[in-house]
Amino acid sequence: MNHTHFDERQRFSLAHYDSARPFSSFLPGIAGPLGVPLWVFTVNRGQAIASFGVESKDQPIVEFQPANKAYQLTPYLGFRTFLKIASQYYEPFAPSLAPIDRRMFVGMNELELQEINSAVGLQTNVVYFMVPQENFAGLVRQLTFKNISDRSLAVEVLDGLPAITPYGVNNTQLKEIGRTVEAWMEVFNLDQHVPFYRVRASVADGAEVEAIEAGHFALAFVDRGDHADQLPVLVDPAIVFGHNTALNTPDRFCATPLDSLFTQRQITTGKTPCAFFGTRLELQPGAAITLHSVYGHVSGLAHLPHVCERVLSAARLNEMRCTANRLTQQLTDVIDTHTADPVFDAYCRQTFLDNVLRGGWPIVWDDNVYHLYSRKHGDLERDYNAFALASEFYSQGNGAYRDVNQNRRSDVFFEPHIGDFNVRSFMSLIQADGYNPLVIQGSTFTLSADQRAHLLRPATRNQAIPAPSPSAQRDALERLLSQPFTPGQLLKFIVDHHVPLSVSPEEFLDQVMGRAEQQLEAMFGEGYWIDHWTYNLDQIESYLAIYPDRQPALLFESSLPFFDSAMRVQPRSQKYVLAAGQPRQFNAVLEDEEKAALIASRDVERNWLRVDHGRGAVYRTTLFNKLVMLVVVKFATLDPYGMGIEMEAGKPGWYDALNGLPGLFGSSLAESYE
Repeated sequence: MNHTHFDERQRFSLAHYDSARPFSSFLPGIAGPLGVPLWVFTVNRGQAIASFGVESKDQPIVEFQPANKAYQLTPYLGFRTFLKIASQYYEPFAPSLAPIDRRMFVGMNELELQEINSAVGLQTNVVYFMVPQENFAGLVRQLTFKNISDRSLAVEVLDGLPAITPYGVNNTQLKEIGRTVEAWMEVFNLDQHVPFYRVRASVADGAEVEAIEAGHFALAFVDRGDHADQLPVLVDPAIVFGHNTALNTPDRFCATPLDSLFTQRQITTGKTPCAFFGTRLELQPGAAITLHSVYGHVSGLAHLPHVCERVLSAARLNEMRCTANRLTQQLTDVIDTHTADPVFDAYCRQTFLDNVLRGGWPIVWDDNVYHLYSRKHGDLERDYNAFALASEFYSQGNGAYRDVNQNRRSDVFFEPHIGDFNVRSFMSLIQADGYNPLVIQGSTFTLSADQRAHLLRPATRNQAIPAPSPSAQRDALERLLSQPFTPGQLLKFIVDHHVPLSVSPEEFLDQVMGRAEQQLEAMFGEGYWIDHWTYNLDQIESYLAIYPDRQPALLFESSLPFFDSAMRVQPRSQKYVLAAGQPRQFNAVLEDEEKAALIASRDVERNWLRVDHGRGAVYRTTLFNKLVMLVVVKFATLDPYGMGIEMEAGKPGWYDALNGLPGLFGSSLAESYE
C-alpha cells in the first residue's frame, strides 16, 4: 500500500469503488459522551449507506439487510439523487451507467463519495457523518454539485430515500409481514417540510394497544448565505416513481416538471413512505452548491423545532463535521504513533478505534468505571448478531463475555486509573462451575435513599419555569434515581424535562456517579463456551505489568462474588444419548426452574451466589481462591486421555465453525495449556 491511497485529510481513497469486489463496513457510532448515536452500515455500491437506525436492527430508519442483500439493494433502496439537466435525466452513482470516474474516501468518522461526469459537466460529492454532541440522533448528508463545464447548467433535483421505515416497526415484522405492517405506517408534520415517521399505534394483533410518541425525521435545506432555504419534501413514492415499483427509475419525475410534483396530493398513510427533497439550481461554470440534509430520530414530535434550530445552518453542520472527526481523533490520541511510515501510524489509530468499538473506552468516577461506546460486533457480514447501542448520552451497548473481555485487555495501559476494575468485573462473573454468562449488558448504577436526599436537596432549585413544577420535576428525578439507572438515562431526563439544577448537568452527573454503586448487568445468553475464562489471565497479567507491587493485594485481599445462574450443565446420564444409533452429547445445558424462581424472588443483587442454599448473604472470596477453584474444576473436566478440556457444556472454544464438536465429545488442548 502506497501513500497515494490516502488523501490530504488522511482518509483512505478508493478509486472506482463500485466496480471493486463488494465489501461492507460502518460508521463508528461515536457521537461523543453528550451525543446520541446511530448505527450506520455501508457498502461499496450505490451511494454507500445500506441501512441505519437507532438502538438495534429492530429500530431501523432504513431497513437492516445482511451483506449479500445490501450489495443488491443499496443502489435502489439507499440514498438516491435524481437530476434533470436540459430535460435530460441523470442519476449520479447509478449502477447502470458506463464506467465513470468515481471514488470513495473513508475517514475514521465520516465517509465521502465523488463522481466526475465530464459528459454531463457535473461533479457530485456526498459526505456522511453523524450529528455529534446533541440530544438527538442524526445522520448528516451533504450533497454538493459543481459545474465543471464551460456552460451554465439549469438543474432540477430530487434527493433522498426511496423507503423509510417509520418508528415502531421491527426487523421481524419487516421481514415476515412487511405488507401487513404498512397499514400502521403514517407520516406527520408534512406542512412544516420536516416529515415525522412513525406508526399510528403499536403493531400488535391484540386488544391492548400502546401509543407511539417517538419517531424518525428528515429535513433538507440549501444555504442562501443569509438564511437556510428549507426544501419541500415528497413522502409518497408513487409521485416520484409512478407505477415503477421496481424503483429503478423515477418515471413520474422524468415526465413531470418538478414544481408540478409538489402540487400533487400525497398519500401519507398505509404505505411505506419515502423522503425526497426537491429544488431547482442554476450553476454557472465553476460554481458549486450544497444540499444539506439530516435524517434521524427524536423522542417526540415536540422536539423537532429544537432539531431545526440546531441543524438548519450550513456553518453549524460544517462545525459538526469537524467535531465528529475531532472526537475519534481525540479518542485515539492515546496511541498517537510517529514512525517513518505514516500509513503504519494511521493503522495504529484505526485498530485502537476498532478495539474501543467492542471493548469501550473507560471513564473513571472514583471506584466506578464506565465503558463508553462498547457494543457487540454487529455488521452486515455477521448478520446473526443482535447488536444494541443505547440511544442516549454516554451510550453503551451489549457484548459477548469473550469479546468484551479480550478488547479490554489493554485498558490499563492506556488508562491506568481503572486499576483492577476489569479483573474484578470479569472474574466476578465466573460461576462456581467455572462457566460464565455470555451477554454483558453494560453497567447500571444505584443510589441509597440517604445518598439521593444528600444529592437532590442542594442540586435542584426552584425557579419560575413552565409546568411541570420544579417540585414535580424533582420528584420525577428522585423516582429515576431510586431504580437502577445509567449515566445517559439520567442526563437525558434532565435535558428533556428541563430539570432546574444549581450546577451544570455534567457536574451533577459527576456528583451522582461519585456516590453511586455500580451493578454489572449480564445474562446467560445461549450457552457455555470452554475458553471464556482464559481471557481473565491476560487481564491479570496486564494489571500486574502496570502495578506489580499490588500483586499480593490483588490475589489475597480482593472480595469477589460468583455469578449465579439458573442454567446448569446436565450430568452425563442426561446429556449422553443415542442419535440415529450413534452416541452423542446433546442438550448439555438446561434451565433449573426451581433455581430460576429463587433468583427471581431476590429483591437486590439477584445474580450473585448466596450462602444458606441461595437465601443468605452474597458469598465472596479472594481472587486467588477463584483461580484455584478454576484449576480444580477445569482439571475435573479433562478428557479420558487426560489431555484436553472437555466440551461438556454444549459449546466449543472461540472457533464457532467447530460447533458440532461438543456433540461428538470434543475436547481442546488450548484451554489445558492455559
